[in-house]
Amino acid sequence: MNSAASTWLPVSQVISRNLSVFEASSSLLVVNAPEIGVWQQWSADTVLHFFSQDFRVHSELQQAGFQSHFAAVVNELPDNADVLLYWPKSKELARMLLSMLLSLMDAGRQLWIVGEHQEGVKSAAKILLEDHEIELSKLDNARRCTLYRVTVDRAFPVFDIETWLHYSSVVLDDTELQVVSLPGVFSLGELDEGTALLLPNMKLPELGRVLDFGCGAGIIGAVAKRRNPQLDIELIDVSALALESARRTLAQNGIEALVYPSNAWSDIEGRFKVVLSNPPFHTGIKTDYRAVTELIAQARKKIVYDGWLEVVANAHLPYEGWLQEQFKRVAVVAETTKFKVYSARG
Repeated sequence: MNSAASTWLPVSQVISRNLSVFEASSSLLVVNAPEIGVWQQWSADTVLHFFSQDFRVHSELQQAGFQSHFAAVVNELPDNADVLLYWPKSKELARMLLSMLLSLMDAGRQLWIVGEHQEGVKSAAKILLEDHEIELSKLDNARRCTLYRVTVDRAFPVFDIETWLHYSSVVLDDTELQVVSLPGVFSLGELDEGTALLLPNMKLPELGRVLDFGCGAGIIGAVAKRRNPQLDIELIDVSALALESARRTLAQNGIEALVYPSNAWSDIEGRFKVVLSNPPFHTGIKTDYRAVTELIAQARKKIVYDGWLEVVANAHLPYEGWLQEQFKRVAVVAETTKFKVYSARG
């Protein structure tokens, strides 16, 4: 293992010590790699393809010259492709990904699964047996991770994303919204406490562009548009699953808004009257403040002179200090024992 590998995630280190396992494949589809470093040392003749539901990783892969596809679902596999799946934190998302991938794989192809124990990869054996009556074998166990192999032995049913959609209803004082969510999207099937505090307290302008930053299933942007149809609402997220959920939430409620991927501000053009957000602070099960720190660091430049940022956060997190470093006026406009809604201007 080279010196750079010591900084990689544990799953990447396990892949690095098992790269020879994949070299017999003529084509390999890598699904949801969390980082790209290990694949930059690939030297075998195997043709690598990547599928990512994370726009940040997808962009890094493309910039590094790899073939990468960003979407909520895979509709077809490259010819003669075996598959390596990185296990997600969400067990239901894992079930969906397995059903999707197995439905596309020919008998005799190999499916490898790698993941961290604390993210639940050990449940792969039970899920495959219960859902698909298929057994797997363990290839490696290191760095608190396991690498498994499955030999596909038959054709599996056609995958239908419609069967994985969750529908729920959000009722506020002035509106009712039907929310559509896919597995792996934050607060699946329910309104989280933070968003529930933000919605009745968010201030909207009469006109202008409003951004739902880190939109998830699209609740904040949809409610804003429902309250004031004159607004130009845009919803962004790094997750293909969130973007697909947001599009479906908007369609379900007859609401029109612009939905597109962006890694923080990477693909956002122009300036906004208001930016609204309940930003994530986890990647998998690990704390990750990248999204919120990038949101706050650049928000002032992306908001017009008389605009504002409204963000909800866990009360124990240091958002107020971060906001005060960038904005002249920061106020708490609503709070509970668990959450605070901040408004920042100037």
